[in-house]
Amino acid sequence: MSWAEERRADRAAEAEQKRLDAAARAQREQDAIDRAEERERQKQEAKDEQKRKKEAARRTRKGQKRAARRARWGRIARWLNANPVTLFVGYVMVASVVPAIFSQVSALSHAGVWVLLAVLLASMLEGGAWALTFMGKQAEDAGRPTARYRIAAWGAAAVAAGIQVWHWIAIAPLWVAVTFGLSSLFALYLWDLKTHGSHGLTKEQRQERKERARQEGERRRRFPEVWSRYEDILAARPHGAVDPEKVWAEAWFDAHGAELSQTEETISRRLDAVTAVEQVLAEAERTPESVAVDRFLSELFSPQGKGDPGEGGTPLRAPSGGPPKGSPEGATPLGGKGKRASRAASESGSAKAPTKADLEKVRRLADALGDARKLSLRNVREVIGGGRNEYAVRVRDAVKKERGVK
Repeated sequence: MSWAEERRADRAAEAEQKRLDAAARAQREQDAIDRAEERERQKQEAKDEQKRKKEAARRTRKGQKRAARRARWGRIARWLNANPVTLFVGYVMVASVVPAIFSQVSALSHAGVWVLLAVLLASMLEGGAWALTFMGKQAEDAGRPTARYRIAAWGAAAVAAGIQVWHWIAIAPLWVAVTFGLSSLFALYLWDLKTHGSHGLTKEQRQERKERARQEGERRRRFPEVWSRYEDILAARPHGAVDPEKVWAEAWFDAHGAELSQTEETISRRLDAVTAVEQVLAEAERTPESVAVDRFLSELFSPQGKGDPGEGGTPLRAPSGGPPKGSPEGATPLGGKGKRASRAASESGSAKAPTKADLEKVRRLADALGDARKLSLRNVREVIGGGRNEYAVRVRDAVKKERGVK
């Protein structure tokens, strides 16, 4: 390569280097501009985010305040709905106390008392009466006596009312004096009714207390020994730890050795009465076995008195109450014409073997009595519908033999 060519190549390389350097400078300047713009954008975004957060916090605080205000008004509305009496009593109190204080101040000022002292004295009377009233309410809620607070409150209100009546009766008609006098009493009366008159016993509770007192008086008068033991048990046990009725039952058992309302005399009379009834039943042949037979018969036969159909089954009684038609007791040779059956016919009927139907009836009777030993000639004849004694004996003995009873 010649010198000129080398020179041209050097100049071209130089020019290319300058171009690259210029491009690099331009790129660096552009990068600096881009970084500045990015910083500016980030700064603006930070400002916008901070502003947005402040706005959101402001809206949140505003919403919380609005919700708190709605909740507060909601509580007030619920309280007003639940306590309309307190609301109107408070209104009457303000409407009564304010005129009463102004009236007393006027009365005291008219009597030459300095106005500031008159205000203090009037406030002392009215405020003292209400302070005593609230103290009485607090004592009642705590279960303490309230009489002294109420008496003191009414005394202070009466003094305030007297001052007003004394003042206004001299300068105004009587009804004006009475109205101002009542302004010191009426609100106190309403509040006293509300705080002390709404917690009394209900009608049912008063009736229950009255009945309880009457019963205790009867117990004390009619059962002095039991009552003495009852009081001893209550005094010995922890207060309120036992049921008074359970204590009374325990005292009764200690005094009489029997359950409540039972004594030696009542138990003796009961046993005597049971014995007497059993004796009467025995004399009338109404033993427990006969009662069982009657019950069995009522289940065995229909209300019309008809017995079981089939071989050997005969009705127990006719609807007229006498021996049923066709039974051995009512049989006649003329078919119900009122004549006696022949002796041969009767003897042939008494010699027959026990029928399956009669045996089944007597078996059921034995089950009802609980033991075949209790089968008697009388109740067997009732079950099988009468007939001759020899036949009833054969039926009874057959059932006893089946069950191994002699």
